[in-house]
Amino acid sequence: MLDLVGLPLPDVYSAGLSEFVFAAGVRLAQTRKLNLMYLSTTDYIQHKWAPGTEGANAFYAMMDVYLAQLDALGWVIGLTADHGMNAKHDAQTGEPNVIYLQDVLDEWLGARQARVILPITDPMWCITARSVRSRPSICRAR
Repeated sequence: MLDLVGLPLPDVYSAGLSEFVFAAGVRLAQTRKLNLMYLSTTDYIQHKWAPGTEGANAFYAMMDVYLAQLDALGWVIGLTADHGMNAKHDAQTGEPNVIYLQDVLDEWLGARQARVILPITDPMWCITARSVRSRPSICRAR
């Protein structure tokens, strides 16, 4: 993979790892006949840099370059995030604001019409209540 991507092996928890993942996705799209890719990046930047700061903006600009390349190759792109920038607990009770994604999909699509496969071992995912019906903002409870 290192030869295909043309980048050095990055540290596991770094901005470089996320860039490596995007670069690998572009190279795979350019050199392989694929129907689907799932590119999972770290949240290193989101923990290190606040929204709108130089580091965060540079990271998203890097993402834009790779996503534009995938778009130019004809890929359909879907983006998700494991958490947003809002409270993850009910302010009054202190209880986690957790909704299981499988339950939501079963309600929307019918039982067993979709299957949630977690690339991580944490089965708790939350969807902010005010956006469930229009545009889900999905986040993993920590």
